[in-house]
Amino acid sequence: MEMDIVAHFRNLEKALETEKKEELDRYKELTENASFFDRIEAGITLYPIEFRDVTFNQFGDQVITIHKNPRQSGDAFGMGKLVELFNADGDTCDGQLIQEEERELKIRILDDDVRAWIKDGNVGLNALVDTKTYELYLSIILQVINGFKYPVLSQFYYGHAEDIVPTGYQNSRLNASQIEAVASMLSDNAVSIIHGPPGTGKTTTLVAGMKELIKRGQKILLCAPSNAAVDHVCEKLMQEDVQVVRVGNSSKATAEAQRADLDHLLLKDKSYQLIKNLKDQASKIREKAFKYKRNFGKEEYEERKRSV
Repeated sequence: MEMDIVAHFRNLEKALETEKKEELDRYKELTENASFFDRIEAGITLYPIEFRDVTFNQFGDQVITIHKNPRQSGDAFGMGKLVELFNADGDTCDGQLIQEEERELKIRILDDDVRAWIKDGNVGLNALVDTKTYELYLSIILQVINGFKYPVLSQFYYGHAEDIVPTGYQNSRLNASQIEAVASMLSDNAVSIIHGPPGTGKTTTLVAGMKELIKRGQKILLCAPSNAAVDHVCEKLMQEDVQVVRVGNSSKATAEAQRADLDHLLLKDKSYQLIKNLKDQASKIREKAFKYKRNFGKEEYEERKRSV
């Protein structure tokens, strides 16, 4: 019996909406019904935090470094977590936690600019619920439901197992089953599944297939459910002298995989020092602008209007 893809994804849409609502409701209940000190105790608020400095990452985003109170756990905070900086006046600024080392936190600013009040003290940090993953899943599901054609998806759900057409691929380092698996990867089949118990050489087979596809002019995007899985394959490819660019959370990469990390490759680029100097200059100009903004009152505003 063939599966009804639309009905399947309708059910998946409902499940994701339910999960998203439950997570938002739990967060809302915790934040609305708890006192400020209860939120600190629960680990979803850090206060006060100490501003240290502001820099730029390789993409031009502003990154601030803060120190948290060592007596506060901050259990709800973690790598990649969306956060909100706030002060006593009700001002807020959104960011993303990109690095955490004991007391020190690095936050990528998601707003247009670092707010001047962040440097003035009496600032705290809230952990936010990240719904972007849900929204991404739901947008893809709606595309499928609304008839957007995914040939690979259709073959995966509707297709039947196909015979593997001989490709002439041989590799003395692989056994017969592994060679058959690579042949499936190299064939016209839309989907190939390599399955087997631990230690049977699945990664070795996958790397061999990827290497052969690259040799044949293909471009490969490797995705995995964890940083460790990505790094494992990345390291194997590097051992085979395959040029790899690793993207994702640099702080979670292994020492070996970091050599292929995008940040590391950019730092080695000849243009990096020039870019760094330009960013340093921009940072100094921004700092002057912040000072000007803090001293920019009503009299200065009127003076500016008269001079225009």
